[in-house]
Formats: sequence, structure tokens, C-alpha cells
Amino acid sequence: MRLTSVLSLGLLGLMAWSASAQTLPQIPGYVILRVNFAEGSGGAGGGAAPPGFGGGGGSGGSGFMGAPGGFTGGPPAAGAGSSIDPSKSVVVVVPYKTARTSLVYPKMGFGPMNPPLIAVTTQFGKSFIFDDKSTIRSYWLKSGFSLESSVKGKHNAWLKEKPAQTGYDLVAEALSYGLVDLAYQYADETVKIVESRKGVVPPVTVANFIKAYKVVSANLAKGAPESPDATKWQQTLGAAAYEQSPHYALIHWGDQSVARDGVLSRLQVLESNMKAFYLWHALSGYVVNVPEEKLIAVLADKATDMPRLRTALDGSPIVSDAFYSQAHGIVVLSPERLDEAGRTFMKDAQSRYQLGWNRDDLLKGNAPPLKANETVAEAVKMMSIALVDKFVEDEATYAMITREGTRQLYAASGLLAQHVILPEWMETGLSTLLQKPKGPVYTTEPNKPTIMTVGLASGYGSPNYVLIREFRKLMDRKELHPEAAQLLLNVITDAYFDAYREGVDIDPKPKVDDGLAAGGVPGGGIGGPPGGPPGPGGRGTPPPGGAPGRGGVGSGDDEGTPMGRPPGAAGVPNGGAQTDPEAEARALKAKLLIKSQATSWGLVFYLAKKKPAAMQALYAKVNQLPRDVRPSRVQMMQMFAQSIGFVDPNDPIKIDLEAVKQFSEDWLIFMKAHPTYGIEIPIEATTDQNNGIGPGGGFGAPPGGGVPGGGVGGPG
Repeated sequence: MRLTSVLSLGLLGLMAWSASAQTLPQIPGYVILRVNFAEGSGGAGGGAAPPGFGGGGGSGGSGFMGAPGGFTGGPPAAGAGSSIDPSKSVVVVVPYKTARTSLVYPKMGFGPMNPPLIAVTTQFGKSFIFDDKSTIRSYWLKSGFSLESSVKGKHNAWLKEKPAQTGYDLVAEALSYGLVDLAYQYADETVKIVESRKGVVPPVTVANFIKAYKVVSANLAKGAPESPDATKWQQTLGAAAYEQSPHYALIHWGDQSVARDGVLSRLQVLESNMKAFYLWHALSGYVVNVPEEKLIAVLADKATDMPRLRTALDGSPIVSDAFYSQAHGIVVLSPERLDEAGRTFMKDAQSRYQLGWNRDDLLKGNAPPLKANETVAEAVKMMSIALVDKFVEDEATYAMITREGTRQLYAASGLLAQHVILPEWMETGLSTLLQKPKGPVYTTEPNKPTIMTVGLASGYGSPNYVLIREFRKLMDRKELHPEAAQLLLNVITDAYFDAYREGVDIDPKPKVDDGLAAGGVPGGGIGGPPGGPPGPGGRGTPPPGGAPGRGGVGSGDDEGTPMGRPPGAAGVPNGGAQTDPEAEARALKAKLLIKSQATSWGLVFYLAKKKPAAMQALYAKVNQLPRDVRPSRVQMMQMFAQSIGFVDPNDPIKIDLEAVKQFSEDWLIFMKAHPTYGIEIPIEATTDQNNGIGPGGGFGAPPGGGVPGGGVGGPG
């Protein structure tokens, strides 16, 4: 960057600094950070950057943003035409408590090389935000809004009158935002208020919740005795030790002084996920059994050990950097992300720490003394990298545990028999029902900018922000079966997973402009199993990279799509022509996998939210299946019909087709109207603009702008 630009930056920073009280009120908000390491992402004319973070600053790479040697990178030069591959980046959503401008090095005094910059306070400390519109980009959502402050504000209003139903609603809302401890606090307060009002009968939903919650919370508070299996598995796996929490034993290979923090943090997430799981069911009035012994989890020594452990434990395919061993009831967690983007970022961050930067100090806002040839910009960039690194780590842990840890709880609680093989739609839907997805999802359409979607409300009860968007796109593009009842049948008989394996779309193609149908659907109608490959109960051979619904397409590390690698990052074209037949076949299979996963999640989500009693009835029927035998299509259809109430009371085999039709239509209406709880951000690779979402000018500018899409709680 030229010196004139640096001086302008300093002047802007001084103006922002002097007006910080007006432009940066001390209120919470969100900043989304995207670290890009695609080759050639830096500005034209810059020097070489450290591995993984693109080129140097434009116009020679000098000054504050373009340090000598191109360390910080810079925005593409005008007309450079630089493009960014959205899969070659990591993205995190950072909730902050406050944001204000200040000097990174106060003792240096204000100057063009030390201007006041935006610093946010997070749960980890204070971090300055770096944004060069190239290697790191920031997207600021409208300040003053956060999910936590929103629900706390409602809670403060509730304290005036304390109506029972509102207390219940606060519990559900806090839980849906992932604020588990806050949800338990509100639950305790609601119980106390209701019980203090003698003679006042609360609504039935609230009464059932309080009855279930009191039992569940008391059972959880007792903890669980140690499992003798912990020592056995430690010895069998050759692990160093295991650490215990009230309900878990986590086996690991680390020496206590090195690994203890990582082990304890994962135990905390496991415990929090368990609390959420039981509160989620109590909200529907169900008391779910707490395990009688501590559950076993394993933290692998190295990411490269995961395939070996999966084979040894007969585990499920690795989707969210972890797997569940149904045979042994064990969850195995990777110590780090397994996807390509996560590995690239981690290696680069580690190489920087080895140069002397300390992540813990950086997270606390402690800028280290600058060495020779180091700049303030480098310190700021390292603060942002440390912040992203911490959130990437935590995000991966939550994605693992909310998926595989929850699947373990379904079996350990007895809701689902451990050795029963579930229909694929149930296995996939239940695994993703309470999962907090990892990373954003990208969508690219012809002649439109790439859209990056991130989630804010990734909790227990809010929709999976990735899969609800995939479901809605399928609906909008008319790529689902036009008859709602047939769509339902395709889901509950696993026809979509069968179609994925065969590489054949069983749904009719959308009608062309002249109104003529462009395709047909094989198979029979409601009341009988559909035709098409394979026959009843058939499963085919899972493709390389994992079983359908759990593994991915063309992914050597079993990374799933879309719940592992985002569709846009996995080579799934959302627009544009394909001329290579093999590429077309791969694209079709990827699309069919997304359809099978999104529809499975969508049905389970609807049942859990609107038909919890039917869901419990379905669990009971599935548990009656023979051990290790997958149900046929006919069995699955009959179990579903009996659980939902589709059967004729006088003939348990005969299905009420009108009831099926009504249920199916209600399901689709619900899915179309439900808020998506996601934020959509257009990615512009060749501009210096921030799309009206945030500062737009880089350092020193206050956050502003509006929330893109519909915002949290509204359709995006």
C-alpha cells in the first residue's frame, strides 16, 4: 500500500478513535471472519507470503497493510481479476461482548504505523480484528444484537409477572440458541415459580415439562459410577490414561501436563451436550433414562490414527471428524479437523506459533514486543489468526459431539436399542437433528455472486442451518417429487439413499416452460413399496469414502456432504454446464446425496418439533426389530404408518391414504415456513467492498450495516 494510503488510514483511524463513544457503543454483536489461503489471493505486485496465505500487498507490498515481504497480503489490484476458491478458507462466527477502537501498542503513541483499530472482547479476551480484503475478511453484522442478549432481555421482562408459559418458552429459546446453562437456570426458575403458586394450574405443556424436568435434573445431578470398561479400553487401545467427568470417561494418549486442557474442554462439551439432550426431551414431557455407568469416549492421539481406530472398533464412517461405534457404544473424537481446509489452516497457524507467537497471550489481547522487521500489522493479523484458530477448534469439537455424542446418547438412554440397525433416513436424521454444523455452506449460481451461509443459532431445537437451506432449495427448484405423499414414501423407505447409490434421480424433472413433464418416476404409489433399485431391504455397496448418509462423495477422508465439506467446496456445481460425463455423474451423485440427507433431516425435524409422541412410538417399534437386521421397505412403511396413526383402526395393515396425504402436505408447509436461522453473505473476490455488511474500508472503521438475508429468526 502506498504511503498516502497509510496516512489516509491513520487519519480515518484517528477520527474513528476520537468518536469511538458515538460510533462504537459498548453493546454485543457478531463479526464473521474468513481466512483465505487460496493461491494467488493477494494483490498484484506483492511479495511472497508465508505458505498458505496468498500473495503480498498490492503496489509493492509496503506500509501498514502490505508489510515488506508481503506478510499481510492486500486487496487485489484494480483489474487484477483475482478469484477466490471459497473451499480454500476457514470461516468462524465470533460473538463479541463489546467493540471499540484503541491502539495496539499504546506506548508507541498514535501514528500512521500504529493507528487505532477495532478490538472486540470475546469469551476468551480481547482481540484486534485484521481485514485486508484478501487473506482475512471481516463481515460485521448489525451491532447491538446477539442471541444471548436477546433472550436475557426477554428474561428480564418475564421477571415482572413470571407467567409459567413464558418461562417454558424462555427455556426452549435459550436451548435452541445453544445456551444450555442459561436454559437450565430458566428451567429452575420456572419450576420454583409454578410450585410457589398453590392452586394455580399451569398449562398442560408446562406441567408435563416440570414433571419430567425435576426427575431428569435430579438424575443428572447424581452423576454416574465409573465404568469398568474404561480401564479395559484404555489397555486394549494402548492409551496413556483416561480423565473422568460426572458422566464420561475420556480415554486419551496425552501426557497430563500437555493434554489436560484439551481433554477437559472436550469433557465439558460432552457434559453440556448430555444436559441439552435430556432437557430437549423434557420439554416434550419425556423422562429419558440417564446411563447407569459413565459413557466411554476416546480422544485420538493424532488425526492420522482415526482410520485405524475406526477399523478396530467397527465404527461408522467419519463425517464430522469423529465416529460412533455402535457395536461397542463408544465415540471416538479426532484431536483436530480432518477436512483439507481445516488441516491447511491448522498447519499454517502452528508454523506461526513456532516463530514465537503465543496463542493464549494473543487471545487475551497481549501484543508481544515487536522483533526486528515486524510491524503492528503482523501483530494484529496474528491476533485475528489466534482468534479464528480457537473458534475453529471449538466449532469442530461441537460438531463432533453434537452429532456422534448425541447418537451415543440415543443408545445409552435406551431410546434406541444399541444393536438395532436403523433405517438410513432415521440414522441420518437423528444424527443431524441436534448437530451444530461445522463451517459455512457455499452456493454458486450462474451470473450471481457466491453466497456464503453461516449459522448463528446452532443449538438444540433450532433447525440445522445447512440442511434446511438444502431442503428449501430442493423445494424452490421443484427437484422433489411433486406429490407430497410420494415424497414422504421415498424418504421413509430409504428410496433416496438407494437412488443415490445407483446414481439415478427417481423424482420427476421440473416441468419445462411448455408445461410438458420432462421426466417420470419409477415405482408404485402409496400403500406399496416403490419400484426402482434395489429391492426391499436392499442396500447396495456404499461408495468409497463412507456409507451414504454418513460419508461423502469423492472424499478420501469420509468427509460428508453437506454436513462435512460444504457442497460448494466438494465439487457440487450449483450452476453452469457440464460436458464431462464422469463429472456429470459425480455431480448427480453429490446432488442425490444432499437430497437424501436433507429430506431425512427434514422429516425427523418435523416429527421432533410437531409430533414428539409419534416419534417416541416409532422408537418403540424400531426397538422391536431383530438385532443387527435392517428393516425392509415394507416393514419400515408399516412401522411408520402405525406410529403416526395412518392405519385403519379395524385393519392394522390397511393405510389411510388421506391421512398420509394430509400429513405430507402439513410437513412441507412447516418446512417452507420455518425460519432458517442463518445469515447469507455474498462473496466478492475482486472488489474492496464489504457488501454493506460491515466496515467496508478495513481497519479503524466502526461496524455497521444490516443483517443480510432475513436475519436470525426470519427466512433468509
